[in-house]
Amino acid sequence: MAPDIQWTGAPPGTKSYALIAMDWDAPSPSLRLFPVVHWVLYNIPADTGEIPQNSTNASLTARNIVSGLNISGQPGYAPPCPPLGTHRYEFRVYALDVGSIQPSTNDKTGVMSAMDGHILAYGQLVGLKRP
Repeated sequence: MAPDIQWTGAPPGTKSYALIAMDWDAPSPSLRLFPVVHWVLYNIPADTGEIPQNSTNASLTARNIVSGLNISGQPGYAPPCPPLGTHRYEFRVYALDVGSIQPSTNDKTGVMSAMDGHILAYGQLVGLKRP
């Protein structure tokens, strides 16, 4: 189930947003071996200030928002499932100076590369979850 994410206060010149949700503590906070990508969204219209709880790929596509690939190689939200210790889940919303990006790949790496030079600002929310 996708969480509700809201933001305000975009800088002047914001034309779109991207959202990336990560767990940097996999498999455990004391043994960080690999980051886990939980959610990648991009081409979020500038007049958007919320991704509602339980948003689906279909509901996001209807709003012209593109769902990128998560840790499973699937588009959409991958819910947390920490195996060991308390994990930090970082949600970042990026304000961009372009109306859309065209990443070379539909994953975090491609989206981050496509955003390079276009990020005006970002906001971050960190949530904690225990097994």
